[in-house]
Amino acid sequence: MKYSVFDYQSYKAYLNELIVNHPKRGRGLKTALAAAAPCQMTYVSRVLNGDRHFTFEQAQGISTFLGHTEDESRFFLLLLSLEKAGTPNLRQWYKKEIDREIQRHLTLKDRFKAKEFLTREGQATFYGNWYYTAIHIALTIPSLRTKEALAKAFGIKLTTVSSVLEFLTSVGLAEQRGTEFVTGVTNTYLGSDSPLINQHHTNWRMRAISSLDNHNQDDLHYSAVVTIPADEFVKIKSSFAKTIEEARKHWNEAKNETDVCAVSLDWFRLVHTQSCRS
Repeated sequence: MKYSVFDYQSYKAYLNELIVNHPKRGRGLKTALAAAAPCQMTYVSRVLNGDRHFTFEQAQGISTFLGHTEDESRFFLLLLSLEKAGTPNLRQWYKKEIDREIQRHLTLKDRFKAKEFLTREGQATFYGNWYYTAIHIALTIPSLRTKEALAKAFGIKLTTVSSVLEFLTSVGLAEQRGTEFVTGVTNTYLGSDSPLINQHHTNWRMRAISSLDNHNQDDLHYSAVVTIPADEFVKIKSSFAKTIEEARKHWNEAKNETDVCAVSLDWFRLVHTQSCRS
């Protein structure tokens, strides 16, 4: 299991969890951390179990040893800066920087680094109805590359399919080859800051509701209302983000696709008690 530094508010908690879950119960990793710092292994123990802190130079050496990306290394050093800060105001400043980095990390638009190439008008069309995105991705399946096959598969009019394909080819999302159509650019993404994001999410949640009528045992639908500690909200959100990222790897690497699937995920607060306190 890979532990993400972005899931922690303390660099000590992060390193201690890595050590506890190390195959050799930590001693081997402690030795390696000491060599990377560099410092004595006893000093590593004093830092992780007491009030002392690594220097920034030692922390950078440890970060390099752990194979952190540039973003992870920056965040790791921010966690150290927070704990070394000598005044409440400085601690508050670092806390805001940490929160900003967490949100940036959790923004899927940044994590997936999707290319934005459609104009505002093009985005309004593409994300305006579910069948634009559905037909676009369906073109990756050889048996669904004709107008007739698409109309039958999705249960929509042939004239509608023709209109969608005309749009997709005009903006580079599809290419016509005789009577068939293939995908052009395949990776599209609508940022959370887009005025169209509500429509896009609504489109697919309406399709999810429609799929309930099919009673397909292979489909997965889950709804629940739960209570959790306030500080667990971001951790669970991060867990869902990782799951999406892992799922994307599977469908991006898949070969010989035969099915078109959809996924919708919601995780939101109904009541935030901290904001309700006077």
